[in-house]
Amino acid sequence: MNTAVLRGRKQTLLGGLSAIAEGDAAIVVSPGGARKRYASVDPNEDVAAFARGEGGILLTVADGHHGGDAAEWAVERILESCAPRWTARADDGFDRDWREVAANALLDANAAILQRAARGGQAAARTTLALALVRPREDLLAWASVADSLVFRVTESETRAVTPRGDRAPIFLGAPAETEESLRPHFAMGRESLAGTRAVVLATDGFAEAGIGVDAPEATLLAVAERARRADSAVRALELARGLVEDALGAHRRHRAGDNVATACAWLTRDP
Repeated sequence: MNTAVLRGRKQTLLGGLSAIAEGDAAIVVSPGGARKRYASVDPNEDVAAFARGEGGILLTVADGHHGGDAAEWAVERILESCAPRWTARADDGFDRDWREVAANALLDANAAILQRAARGGQAAARTTLALALVRPREDLLAWASVADSLVFRVTESETRAVTPRGDRAPIFLGAPAETEESLRPHFAMGRESLAGTRAVVLATDGFAEAGIGVDAPEATLLAVAERARRADSAVRALELARGLVEDALGAHRRHRAGDNVATACAWLTRDP
């Protein structure tokens, strides 16, 4: 299994971005294309990661609040505790009870944040989290999220946000007052076929936030994917991830309001 992580606190140049790609997976983070209209602890509090194994690809992004600590801790925990099994060649049947598996992963990430904070980390740190597991042999796209980081499914003709948008209370991982019972109702989880899927894309809210990000996220992402399709097959995931972030930065400049952006992408098709 190969993994890659981009921690936003290491990319703080306004308008800049950092990228890592490996074959059909890519991640990009940026502090944004314009200055934030709100105060933040760190200039860039987002994190993106992927893990590639013989059985599939795990993508994850996190949008930190009150510093980047919680986002980093959550992503580290997902890579450590979930990625080896979820991306292994063997299918152990976890897809049949994905909702419980995903909920336990989110709860475990929440516990990891609280444990690290108790050992001297940023006590006020909170984070969103979105993850997606792509297993082509099982024709499986499985996803989960908490708060407003999004998962998109891109086909040749349309882009669809598979995660809910705008209808969930702002509950984040890392809040000491939250319990398993209070968190579970705010987890969004699902699984579906990969049939017709060109790409799977995760993005933090700097991409689609009203008045800051792009005005039409699905249409923008569909156009970016079409541009990426015209690139050499070896760099399509990278072109998709970079294109998404570059379009977001352009929107920040137009709106004169910025936010951090992180994306993790998997390119699935082998069309010429």
